[in-house]
Amino acid sequence: MEPQKAIRIDNVAQHSRACGCPPGHPVMHTLLLAPIADQDHTFGKVYLCNKEGHMPFTDEDELFVLSFSRSLALVLGHARAVEERQQAMERQAYLEAQLRQTQKLEALGRLAGGIAHDFNNLLTVIEGYTELALLRQADLTQQLQHQLAEIKKASTRGARLVQQLLAFSRRQRTAPQMLDLNQLVANIVPMLRCLMGDDVELHLELDPSLPPITIDPGQCEQMVVNLMVNARDAMPTGGQVIIRTVSRSVETPLTHRYGVVNPGSYVMLEVCDSGCGMTEEVKAHLFEPFFTTKEVGKGTGLGLSTVYSIVQQCGGHILFESAPGAGTTFQVLFPHHSHADESTASPASQPRQPQSDQATETILLVEDESPLRQLLAEILRKKGYTVLEAESPVHALTLAKAANHPIHLLLTDMIMPHMNGVALATAIAERHPETKVLYMSGHPDPGTRIPTIPQTVVWLQKPFEPEELTRHIRRLLDTPGEARDGPSIPDKRADGE
Repeated sequence: MEPQKAIRIDNVAQHSRACGCPPGHPVMHTLLLAPIADQDHTFGKVYLCNKEGHMPFTDEDELFVLSFSRSLALVLGHARAVEERQQAMERQAYLEAQLRQTQKLEALGRLAGGIAHDFNNLLTVIEGYTELALLRQADLTQQLQHQLAEIKKASTRGARLVQQLLAFSRRQRTAPQMLDLNQLVANIVPMLRCLMGDDVELHLELDPSLPPITIDPGQCEQMVVNLMVNARDAMPTGGQVIIRTVSRSVETPLTHRYGVVNPGSYVMLEVCDSGCGMTEEVKAHLFEPFFTTKEVGKGTGLGLSTVYSIVQQCGGHILFESAPGAGTTFQVLFPHHSHADESTASPASQPRQPQSDQATETILLVEDESPLRQLLAEILRKKGYTVLEAESPVHALTLAKAANHPIHLLLTDMIMPHMNGVALATAIAERHPETKVLYMSGHPDPGTRIPTIPQTVVWLQKPFEPEELTRHIRRLLDTPGEARDGPSIPDKRADGE
């Protein structure tokens, strides 16, 4: 049907294209049909009909119907343009909001990365001296032991908060690998039951045929724990939580509040609670950093925003359903992997060498933070090591040049003024090629500050406990082979500690 022309039929029954009338429609004898269309779009048709015995339609009738249909097309076209303009404005507002959110994430990431180094140094000192003090239990009163234990707990919480900030801002060091989601959930169930309390029933519905997913194990545990903490806080008087895993197939694009789930196969983690549910206002701000409905001092507002960031990093999606008084269900969709990538499998762990009571090796310790350097020197000397303390890379090079005996290990910070730890290790190796190296860093990812850092470099993430440091040193010293080509020692997160 041509856009600007009408169709006039004087005898519908004898017309070659007539197909009868719809059920219940009066029998038509004559018909006048005109399109409702503009240059770009056809909205529909308008028609007039007469029963048998009525006067046939005239040219004037045809002009009237065409004029009416064109006017109607103008109205509908304008309405369509207004709707499209509104959709475009909403889309622009959405993109601008996403840009602002991205900019906030980037700003927070720079802030978190900047404070992480100094904050982790402070936490290492606090944890270290507290641990050393707790080792002298015979000299401590029960009250003092309790106070020291509380200091250690607070320090651990501070370290966890830094990790949440880094995970949220995507500055946290991660090691994605293939893992069994069911096994990970099962492993942390005892901790989750303690976390939820006796008044909350925890049920598991785990699909035994679940395929593996690719994610950092520590981040996956953090994600599950944060979802469970959110569920617990929604049930102050107790209730029920179900953790469910299942394979899910998405046939058509699934649009949700934060994006689109493309068709494909996914592994779904579902956490359902019978709590108080959420209002529309709360749902609108659910994943925003520092947004919380808890009282001042009761929450950081980083729990669910951290979950959202972790899910985004592993290429997944998070959906949720909630209503006041009807509980909340979170669904996390992970991309499906049909088979495990053997190259990502963790190497078989080497048996640990028993640590002797007193070590005999010499360690060159380089740390520009004086309180931290003094703490580390005390820890190492208590283990029997000979410690050469250096407050700067220049001082370390002077000590290395003056040493007329082997330096078995260089323990150095990675980010320091004037010279980084990697460059320092290279310089020391020219005079002491036998020296092995263990780096430390309070930065979440030193590679962003040292572009030339080797991918296999061994480094320990601050904060760490004294036993963790001495264990890594002992393992590195007892590992045969080249000083810098030995097996990598994972940091505390990779160790699951």
